[in-house]
Amino acid sequence: MCGLVGVTSALALSKAEKNTFYDMLYFDTVRGEDSTGVAAISEENKQNVVEVFKSLGHAADFFVEHRINGMSKDFTAKSPHTFIGHNRYADRYRDWETKIQVL
Repeated sequence: MCGLVGVTSALALSKAEKNTFYDMLYFDTVRGEDSTGVAAISEENKQNVVEVFKSLGHAADFFVEHRINGMSKDFTAKSPHTFIGHNRYADRYRDWETKIQVL
């Protein structure tokens, strides 16, 4: 089982939109709490750039872990205009390291 959430804007996401995304991803863990991931889409030189961040565990732990990579509740990394998030429960094999599937 898994869940998807997302926010998008014509311009860079506002702090309120980023916080809404954080809350949606956090509350989406009812659909899965074994792994979490986020695709942050920004525009550079009129080209879309996609950065993917993923890890094992609950969404709350995800944001703590990726703070060192510029991801935090405030999403200060670059100027993304879209966030897509994914939470999932591991499948029956529970081989988590190879089963992290984000986006």
